[in-house]
Amino acid sequence: MSVELKFETIDWTKIIYPVVIILVAVVIYVIIKNITKRIMGKSRKRLRSAQKRQRVATMQGMIVNVEKYIVLFIALLAVLGVFGVNVTSMLAGLGIFTLLAGLALKDFATDIIAGVSIITEGEYDVGDVVEIDGFEGEVIGLGLKTTTIRNYRGQIKWIANRGITQVTNFTDGDFLAQVDVNAPYDAKSEEVEYALRQAGQKVTGVVPGATGELQVLGIEDFADSAVVWRVRMLCKPNKHNDVERALRKEIKAEFERAHISIPFPQINVHQAK
Repeated sequence: MSVELKFETIDWTKIIYPVVIILVAVVIYVIIKNITKRIMGKSRKRLRSAQKRQRVATMQGMIVNVEKYIVLFIALLAVLGVFGVNVTSMLAGLGIFTLLAGLALKDFATDIIAGVSIITEGEYDVGDVVEIDGFEGEVIGLGLKTTTIRNYRGQIKWIANRGITQVTNFTDGDFLAQVDVNAPYDAKSEEVEYALRQAGQKVTGVVPGATGELQVLGIEDFADSAVVWRVRMLCKPNKHNDVERALRKEIKAEFERAHISIPFPQINVHQAK
């Protein structure tokens, strides 16, 4: 039994109109998004505070997301109207639908509420360095549903906003680069301290991220084979690893110039008579 398809029987309006509605919705969304970015961009340029500029950038992403969902919802209603769905009756019964949808999309709604709370409370903005659930990195995206973080290795993690309960924000203050250095027992303390300070001067202002001068805290411990000195330096958020590596390199170079050996574990064995 063959079925013959007649083009005369096809209701082309139900094919063409939805396509046109979708294309128009995309165009409207792009226009609105560009207008929002232009307005928010001008506002951001007028701000002198970097923190306030980050806040405006975060709000821009949030507003664009809201605009996308609104345009999508309106386009969906228009497409349903083309197929004969009584949109007015559907909107009238939106209360029951909202209740059912709320139960089905509870997690999604919770993410949105949490995202709005994060923005309004100012817990963090795009560009901040934070630690969430043990994952530390820069916030590269903050949306209605998720927060996106990229760590120093380039790894990216998406975290649902509803699951963010504790946040450590490192952006408001400096990080602390700290290094413990082993020096031999026979080295003079004045020579060790001088070599450490010389290394700090070569790092300050040269290594990207180092913001303060080297602080020689003094002798931290008397280990089995070495005297442990502790030094530290303030640095920009998430730059402590780079500064610590630079400090170790310069300290080793200064120890070599001063003929201070870096000790290794040693054991003295005494033979009983």
